[in-house]
Amino acid sequence: MKSSIRTALTKFGFAALILMLCIYASSTSLLSSSETLSGGYAGQRFVMIKVPAVYMNEKGVMHGVATELLAGAGWPGNGTVYFSAEPLTQIDMQAATRVAAMIACTMAGVSMENYDFFVRFRSESIVVGGPSASGATTVALLAILTGAEVLPNISMTGMIEPDGTIGPVGGVLEKLEAMAKAGVKVFLIPKGQSVIKEFKKVVENKTVGGAVIITEKVVPVTVNVTELGEKLGVKVVEVGSVAEAFEYFTGRELKLPKFKREYPDWLRHIFTVLGERMSRSAESNLSLAKSTLKKSGAITKLLDDASSHLSNYNTLLSEGKYYSAASEAFQAAILASYVASLAKASKGLTTEDVVSQLRSEVLRYANACGKIMNSAEKLFKELSYKPMTDVRLQLAIAAYQRLVNANESLSTAYRARLYPPSVGGDALYYAIYAYWRAETAYSYLRMALDASEGIELSKNLLSKGVNTLLYFTVSVDAYLSSLGGGSYGVDITRAMKLISEGKYIEAAAYVVTALTYDVSAMHAYYSTQEKLAPYAREGAEVLAGRVQDLGLTPILSMLYLERAETVNESLAKIRLYEEASAYSLLLINSVLTKPKPPLTTTHIKQEKVVTVTTPATETTTVTATTTITHTVPAGHGSSREVLETVGVNIISFLVGVLAGALISLAVRRSL
Repeated sequence: MKSSIRTALTKFGFAALILMLCIYASSTSLLSSSETLSGGYAGQRFVMIKVPAVYMNEKGVMHGVATELLAGAGWPGNGTVYFSAEPLTQIDMQAATRVAAMIACTMAGVSMENYDFFVRFRSESIVVGGPSASGATTVALLAILTGAEVLPNISMTGMIEPDGTIGPVGGVLEKLEAMAKAGVKVFLIPKGQSVIKEFKKVVENKTVGGAVIITEKVVPVTVNVTELGEKLGVKVVEVGSVAEAFEYFTGRELKLPKFKREYPDWLRHIFTVLGERMSRSAESNLSLAKSTLKKSGAITKLLDDASSHLSNYNTLLSEGKYYSAASEAFQAAILASYVASLAKASKGLTTEDVVSQLRSEVLRYANACGKIMNSAEKLFKELSYKPMTDVRLQLAIAAYQRLVNANESLSTAYRARLYPPSVGGDALYYAIYAYWRAETAYSYLRMALDASEGIELSKNLLSKGVNTLLYFTVSVDAYLSSLGGGSYGVDITRAMKLISEGKYIEAAAYVVTALTYDVSAMHAYYSTQEKLAPYAREGAEVLAGRVQDLGLTPILSMLYLERAETVNESLAKIRLYEEASAYSLLLINSVLTKPKPPLTTTHIKQEKVVTVTTPATETTTVTATTTITHTVPAGHGSSREVLETVGVNIISFLVGVLAGALISLAVRRSL
């Protein structure tokens, strides 16, 4: 009996050994796949760079610290962005990180939905916050997506903006000092921030009547960041865009698409018809006003302004700038309608007669506006039954924005003063503006309903696209508020509610309005609009080109890019460029594209002398740790992964053999 039990248990030991060998064989099969080693991804890659952060101590003094940024991507994925910060983080930084991933994908020409992203910050600061590292994060992720290597001892600060420009940030001096201590040799800062003002506390001692009076003052001091960098052994370089920063970080030029500005025939026809209708109305009203009104300084200026807009309309129309031409006709129609109404009111014999006529004109335009808005509401209901294409979405958003403007202006008209007239500040002007705004909104809606062109969008992706723009808006809004700037004050609850209800048109219009307002306000706060406007234009054109590469029609982007060329003020240009970029991003992130994975790489560290060449500048030679890359096909794992797999397999085999032997030995001894 004992012998048979011993034999059975001995066989059990051998069976256990065979089982372990089977486990080993199974593990060999599983672990040879890079999917197991990389958490379910066929490929992955990481990049680490040094970036600066700042924090405020208990005495209110700002300090700069070196931060370790680890950025990675795994593919295939579903567009998820994983974020970690040590010790703490603020929500604006998390939002900025998602935006960085979106911009990196857009610039690389790949779909965000095909990747998952991993970003980790390690800092000595008490709280990690603000979007000032989003520019560096974008560059790091862009390097991963394009297979580029990041050069050593280079860092940057700057906020990424919708068009890929590097926006202004605070604490540049403290960040420079922190990077110098960390051994950085090239430090990139936003365009327009090489000379900044900082506030310093100055203590003054005065003797008055034998008494010493000590006073403290906070005075502005101008600091040249470039010169300070030279003293610290750091080359400070201004950059205006992520493409420019990418070139400094990698030594490679980023290949970007070219935007082709081409009006579709149907769009050109509609703007031509719309412009003609408004210009004819303006001409008719101007003729009436000139024959009735007595010339005065104010009236003459109104007539001249309206005539100037009409002249601009004809010029722009001849240049093929149909949207800008229609916009000038719109301005002319408003002013001409206003002076024509004043002409009617001027026929009154008494002040009471004039006021009564003005009130009648306000009600006439207000009622006409109300009727158009009611009709527009019916068209919106019709639109909800139509497939949502890229063309229809953009036209519907433009219509909704104009209806919102019309409604706000109409509400203001009922609250504004009636007499005396004051262009831009009385009830009559607001009522007329509301009417013409509603007219243009209705035209856009009709275009949207009649549009047969366009590619149908995924509602799920559209929701994500609007959400991502919302994250961007929240990030900029929070940062601007922390600086004491006049932010838009985005209502995230309202936006999220619109998105959850599937009201993408309303949500997109609201979010883009808030985003463009905050970005332009940020430039106004730092006075960087003059230097960054050309970069904003280039970025907006790149994004519009990406939209065209996807087979979509960037209608709003094209219109706002064109309009920006006709305005002179830099801040107005910036706002139009950012709006154009925001709509391009919305479209890009609302369609599926085929995955385009980068090459995975193995990094072998090696000490050598590296020459960091900066575009259009001298070279800086530094001794640093660089990397030699060994390229392997995505999905097959790197040589390191292979070694890890072999190691695990050997251990599994030995464990199997040892376990089987021990079991057999234990059985023999116990029986």
